[in-house]
Amino acid sequence: MKEKDNMEFQNFDVVIEDFKEPYKLNKYNKRNDIVIEKFIKELKKQKDILIDILKQENEKWNYNFNINRFFQIADKYEHIEYNNNQKFGIGNIIAIQAENPYLNLELIFNTILANCRVMIITGEAFISFNMYIISLIQKVLKNENLDLNLISFVDALDYKKRIIDNKQVIDCIIVNREYDDYYFFQKNTSIKTIYLDYGNINIYTDGDEYKNQIDIVSLEADKLDMDVYSYEIDDLDIFLKKENNNFVFNTAVIYSKDIKKCMKLYEIIKARNVFINTFDINKIDIGLDINDLLFEKKIIIEDGK
Repeated sequence: MKEKDNMEFQNFDVVIEDFKEPYKLNKYNKRNDIVIEKFIKELKKQKDILIDILKQENEKWNYNFNINRFFQIADKYEHIEYNNNQKFGIGNIIAIQAENPYLNLELIFNTILANCRVMIITGEAFISFNMYIISLIQKVLKNENLDLNLISFVDALDYKKRIIDNKQVIDCIIVNREYDDYYFFQKNTSIKTIYLDYGNINIYTDGDEYKNQIDIVSLEADKLDMDVYSYEIDDLDIFLKKENNNFVFNTAVIYSKDIKKCMKLYEIIKARNVFINTFDINKIDIGLDINDLLFEKKIIIEDGK
């Protein structure tokens, strides 16, 4: 447990200095797949410790994050094919209040695969668990003679001001759930800002008979720090005009005996996960798309003759 006891946050000002370094295409020296492989081995090696820390965090915050679900995410990346020939990483990323353990792990994997650098600004909860995960990936980076701050974990209450002050060296901001933060950075910077809605669940019903199902979803969601928003629909066309939005929801749950209404709402609603007359919280995809962290570069060369 000695390694756990010595963990600490990185310093925002130190990490942001690394953001100022000239762009390097292969930040992981083309060892992205090796880093991921060794990181997953470290996770499995430390599973007992992770179970213990997660249990303590769940008890502290009255949540129910599942270690098996956590390792299912890791398994998804264990044999993933890494392709570094066609696309380029966007560069320096800041992820705000990524306290959800599942999201935090997805951020790490996608950052490495996209050849990017990420500063994860912690939220209030699950600091010990997430910090231990960061310590494991940084251990792998160190053993591979790579910069530890490629994946950094920072506590900064004044992150809005700090980001604005350093916006010229930040290429992407990832905001999860916090609408106000998303709109703030959209308004005050030209930085690419990705909005994730992971942790929000929108339920659409057309009658009071579904109250029991809504209560069940709400109870499950509360155990994973997810928020449920319930909408009762009388006239679908009127509802859609009122509720139109300009970003993609993470999860929509539709309860109705009118299958035509379900399918119309399914076609129109912008959501990554759509459940119709059923719900399984373990089947919700986080929705962090690696392609948002990549771009294609076309090159045209003349030989000068």
